[in-house]
Amino acid sequence: YPQQPGEFALPESSLAQHLNLGEFWRLWSPAIIHFSLPHALFNALGVWILGRTLEARTGSLWFVLLVLLSAPVANVFQYVASPGIKFGGMSGVVYALVGAVFVIQRWQPDWNEVPRSIIWLAIVWLVVCMTGLIDNFIPGGIANAAHLGGFVAGLVLGLLFCLAGGARRYFSSGDSATF
Repeated sequence: YPQQPGEFALPESSLAQHLNLGEFWRLWSPAIIHFSLPHALFNALGVWILGRTLEARTGSLWFVLLVLLSAPVANVFQYVASPGIKFGGMSGVVYALVGAVFVIQRWQPDWNEVPRSIIWLAIVWLVVCMTGLIDNFIPGGIANAAHLGGFVAGLVLGLLFCLAGGARRYFSSGDSATF
């Protein structure tokens, strides 16, 4: 539920009230809800392009953790930034995938199964959208805070993955997965 107009404090917010009632699913549900078919398809394409390669290389467990941890981070970022607005979509999770791939590609420069141009295009798109320019062309606007929150979560989780040895274990030089 969007926050009612007035002063906003997270501890007294509608989200906090629902979490106090044990409704923890609300942290993940905005990532599942989409307000249009094109938005759902575009998010699915992002998960497919980035996720299938990332999951194949990092393993299903790490991939599921990335998705399950990044979704609430992205959603809380968006809720705090715009507490009175309904939002939905998996774009925050897609940006977490972008962030994770960005870090892993820096850690393992030979890994290029996800073209770097796709990652840089997503980062440039994030910056352009955050200027507010694109909001003029898309009804309802863009959940920029969710995108940023997901990207930050992906950067952190990608870094933790690499620091834990995942990049060396799953991404050896000259190694390429078959899809």
